[in-house]
Amino acid sequence: MKIKSLLIANRGEIAIRIATTATAMGIKTYGIKTPKEPGALYLKAVDEIIDFTENVEELPEFLDIERIIHATKQHQIDAIHPGYGFLAESPILLNGVEEENIT
Repeated sequence: MKIKSLLIANRGEIAIRIATTATAMGIKTYGIKTPKEPGALYLKAVDEIIDFTENVEELPEFLDIERIIHATKQHQIDAIHPGYGFLAESPILLNGVEEENIT
């Protein structure tokens, strides 16, 4: 399966690097807008923004695996790139994307 769209589930410089590379590969990119960084620079690097500023949950936005998977399905995104850090090492994310047939 060729990836046509990608949700970048991270922030900062790593999100910019992922978005730049994916765009160069012809992949549509999505970023997560958070209440703590509504005007973050990484949001300018993506094609589409998914707004997580409403209905703020207890978990930090980039650790809320259920919400990230839901947004991916809702926007019909092919894949999730967790960047680096906790989410990238999470077996819960791996199980979730496998169950939902997300790359």
